[in-house]
Amino acid sequence: DDRISASFTYYNRVTKDAILNNALPTSAGFPGSQSVNAGEVKAWGTEFQISADVLSTNSFGWSTGITFATMRNEVVDLGGLKSAGSGNRLHVEGYSLADLWWFEVVSAEYNAKGSVTNAMCRAGQDDYDTIVPCGKAGKVNYGHTSPQWEFGIENTVTIGRRLRLGARVDAQGGHWGVNHDHLATAVSFSNTLHSVTPRTYPIYDSYRSLVGRDPMGFFRRDFAKLRSVTATYSLPESWASRFGASRASVTLAGDNLWTFWFPGKWISLRNQDGELRGPGNPEGGPEVTWDPEMEPAAEGFAGNFLSMLPPTRRFTTTFRLTF
Repeated sequence: DDRISASFTYYNRVTKDAILNNALPTSAGFPGSQSVNAGEVKAWGTEFQISADVLSTNSFGWSTGITFATMRNEVVDLGGLKSAGSGNRLHVEGYSLADLWWFEVVSAEYNAKGSVTNAMCRAGQDDYDTIVPCGKAGKVNYGHTSPQWEFGIENTVTIGRRLRLGARVDAQGGHWGVNHDHLATAVSFSNTLHSVTPRTYPIYDSYRSLVGRDPMGFFRRDFAKLRSVTATYSLPESWASRFGASRASVTLAGDNLWTFWFPGKWISLRNQDGELRGPGNPEGGPEVTWDPEMEPAAEGFAGNFLSMLPPTRRFTTTFRLTF
């Protein structure tokens, strides 16, 4: 009786002669990037959708829809380049486009003057278990900057002939972002709890002073959010006729109402989670990422932002007339 419908899609795409931006070497004397031929990039994924009229009577109706998708990609060939990209987002063969890469500090100490010393890092991604002085270390992979999965569920309830209620939840995950607001406060302004507490957090201070601050802003962008809630009431036909209309309705809606799952809210560091637990805050450090959906201030791959407001919570009222 057509009460349930479902679909499944699988895609597998190969892009050859892809063009990516690669940072120019400092020896060139000119800042910026150069377009390079990436050789080959493959992408694949799935999408599953199901919708159902769960209950339908003369006075009550309930329908629901669920969507789940997975997305993957891999750089297959960089045309002879070791890597492409710049900063902490690099394109590396065998890994996803624009993954996060940086040095990983595993231990450090303070000397008598309070400066960081004996900082030890992972040797690199290919020798991940080898520990070397950070000055001899290579970058390791921290994670993807694009979502690896997305989920959505929407429900609509009809009560009587006139009232319709709806709600939608969105979720996505498997990716990371970079909170440059935290990097600025921790390094440029030095006004976070951990940056003003001397000789307490050696790994934290290693990123501030020795190997580059980037991982101090890495955070998981996984989230689940109550995206929207709506209520629509169809006005009596006699009311609509006063405006010369055949039908009239009023809708109250709220968007971006509640992020109820965001495990990456608190900034943390590999190998040093315990040290980032500040006084009076046993769940993590005081550096907080406002919203996982903040976007970068400049064009480029998602996952990097600076002083950008999150999606706003919004409430609207809409009147509709049909003539």
